[in-house]
Amino acid sequence: MIPNDQFLLYCFDGTRQPVDRLARHLAARAATLPELRTRVAEVPGGLDYPYWVRGDAVDVRTHDGGDWVAGGGVRGVREAVAALFADQLDPRVAAWRLHLFGPVVGAPRCTAEGIVVVLQISHALADGRRASDIARRLLTRQPPDIDTVLPGRWGPVPAAAAAALGWVGFPTALARTVVRGAGAVPARSELDRRTEDGDVPPPADPCPPTSLNTRPGPARDIRLLVRGRADLAAGGSTVTVGGLTAISLALERLLTVRGEDVPGALTAEVTVARPRRGDEHNAFGNVSVPLHPGTPVSLRRSLIGRSLRAARDRAADPAWARIRAADASVPAVLARIGIRGFDIDTPPPVVGAPPWCRRWRAATAIWCWAAGGWRSPPASPRCRRPWG
Repeated sequence: MIPNDQFLLYCFDGTRQPVDRLARHLAARAATLPELRTRVAEVPGGLDYPYWVRGDAVDVRTHDGGDWVAGGGVRGVREAVAALFADQLDPRVAAWRLHLFGPVVGAPRCTAEGIVVVLQISHALADGRRASDIARRLLTRQPPDIDTVLPGRWGPVPAAAAAALGWVGFPTALARTVVRGAGAVPARSELDRRTEDGDVPPPADPCPPTSLNTRPGPARDIRLLVRGRADLAAGGSTVTVGGLTAISLALERLLTVRGEDVPGALTAEVTVARPRRGDEHNAFGNVSVPLHPGTPVSLRRSLIGRSLRAARDRAADPAWARIRAADASVPAVLARIGIRGFDIDTPPPVVGAPPWCRRWRAATAIWCWAAGGWRSPPASPRCRRPWG
C-alpha cells in the first residue's frame, strides 16, 4: 500500500498526570468517538470498493525515555516520531493510533515538563480538517455529544453479497464511466476557450524536475519550527501564503547551495480544501502554485498570494464537475488496474502539472477508467458507507 498516514503532533505544558493514567483516559474517550470505531473491510476479489465497518481496536501507546534518548528531550521525541513513519497503519485492522511521550524536557514554549501527543491517522479515514476535528474532540475536556456515539454494533460485511453486488453493478458502472468520460471532452474544450478569453485563470506553467523530485529513501528526519500565526500572516496575508513564501526562499537557497539552476517556473503543489460532498472523508484537491523565485522578498509574498487565489478560482470552476464526472463511477476492478499500472518510481519530465490535467487525458481516452484508478490508491480507499 502507498504510505499515507498523517501525524498530528500536540504538546501540553505542565501536565501533572502520569502518562499511563492519561493513556487510559484517552483510550476510554476514543471509544466514544464514532470515527475512531471504524475500520476498512475489503470486498473479495476487489469486485467493489471497500466498506467502512465497526472496528473495536483502541490502540494508545506510551513511550517512556527508554524508547527515545536519555533525558526525555525534544530531540528524542523528534527521532521517535520520525521512526513512526516506517510503521504505517493497516486500515483493515485500525485506521488510527495514538502515541504519548512524556515527560518531555525543553519542549518549545513550555515552562515545565510537557506531554507530547501524536495522533497517527490514515488518510482513508480523514483529511487534514477532519483529522484535526477528531483530535480536538479527543483531547478537549468537553464530554462527547451523545448523538454522535455509534448506536449498537455494525455487523460484518457479508463478503459474498458485497462481491456479488460489485460484479452485478460492473456493466452499469462501466457504461456510466464511458459516457461521462466522453462528456468530459466538450467540457474541457469549453474550459480552454474560457481560459483563452480570460474568464478563467490559466494553469501554472510546468516546471522541470530538480534533485528534490525523486522518491525518498527509508530515512526520515523531523525539525520543529514553532511560529505564531501573526509571524506567518504578516501584512494581511494568510498562514498558507506566509508558509509558501518561506518555502520559496528555502528552496531557492537550497538549490543554489547545491549548485543547481533554480527553475523560473518553480512551483509547489498545494492542498486546498473544497466543500464536502455527503459523508466523504476527504474533501480537498491539489493546485500548482508558482513560487516566484528571484523576485524581491517584499514582493514575493503578494505574488504568491495572488497565484494561490488564481489557482483556487480555476479549481473551483463548475466545468470541472463534468470533466471529473467519470471518476465517481469507475468500477473498482478497473480502478485497481489503473493503480497497478501507475509508475511511482520514474520521475516525470515536468512537475507541477495540475493533477486534473493528467486525469483528464486518461478520462477522455478509451481506457478512461484509469483516471479513477489513479485517483483512488488502495491505501486511501474510496470506501462505501457502512453495510447494514
